[in-house]
Amino acid sequence: MTTTASPKITPTAAAIWLLVVLWTGLIIWAGSDSYSLAKTSRVLLPLLRWLLPDANPRTHWEVIFALRKAAHLIEYAILAWLTWLALFSTYRRALLRFAGYALVWVVVVAAFDEIRQGLVESRTGSIVDVGIDLSGGILALALAFAYTRFMQRKRGSVEAE
Repeated sequence: MTTTASPKITPTAAAIWLLVVLWTGLIIWAGSDSYSLAKTSRVLLPLLRWLLPDANPRTHWEVIFALRKAAHLIEYAILAWLTWLALFSTYRRALLRFAGYALVWVVVVAAFDEIRQGLVESRTGSIVDVGIDLSGGILALALAFAYTRFMQRKRGSVEAE
């Protein structure tokens, strides 16, 4: 089993950690009243009526719902990938456990955000959303880890874990 080397915070690693913090803040901000269904639909509904003029109102709302859930998936995929990349940049190892750490961070942020949304009158917290968030994280990490392992094998630098 490979042990993790001491952390090395290079300027690149520090920049990536800063991105993790900023992206986490953006997610929390997006979970506020400013991005509630009532407020985002004011923009999305007229846009959908213009893009899909023959669709019925139910279809418009279904598209809005799908877009909002896709946003969950994407924003947490990016959070997981940034967190994993920050760990990789700090330790210079593509350890599977770093993916686990990144997923823990995704769940912590997602759970916090959903609990907080449950306390905001215009929002609702949902365990289903936490599941979508976690799915986005798993997808991004599976791709990142597979790509990293592929590149390491290609260079012949895979170490046993």
